[in-house]
Amino acid sequence: MLRPGQYARIRAATELRKGALLIPQQCVSELQGVYQVGVVAADNKVTIKSVTLGPQFGDMWVVDSGLQAGENVVVDGLQRVKSGMVVAPAQYQRHTGNRADWWKVDMSKFFISRPIVAIVISILTVIGGVVAMSKLPVAQLPDIVPPQINVSATYTGADALTIEQVGCHTP
Repeated sequence: MLRPGQYARIRAATELRKGALLIPQQCVSELQGVYQVGVVAADNKVTIKSVTLGPQFGDMWVVDSGLQAGENVVVDGLQRVKSGMVVAPAQYQRHTGNRADWWKVDMSKFFISRPIVAIVISILTVIGGVVAMSKLPVAQLPDIVPPQINVSATYTGADALTIEQVGCHTP
């Protein structure tokens, strides 16, 4: 039950696309509203193509136009390739969420989805730093005496009162 001021995110299937062409989100480059994909031809040369994208499902995007089924796309390193460049293509290994591959998960996603863990780790890091700082031996600085300047002047024929009135003038 929703009360005033509350909200809910609802996702509903509004259409069914049979045979939709899906590509990983990381192989799409977006610049000022134009989406581009690097396509690898049979001779291993890259061609940059503009595509029109549809809805997004997880980490995959539906391609509405600009790409044909069976074309190979650049998934990693799209920013480094240019049209006409020859590449050495390799098979794309999509992360399936296997528990044995837990260490391959992006660390930022781990901490974003678990903010309490991130806060606890940061608090423990600060406490560890304070404890370490108090335990470190710090050599005491030597006592430094501020410099003293002694000025002596000879004013022949004058008494102490005259010298005091004249004062010390530097050019």
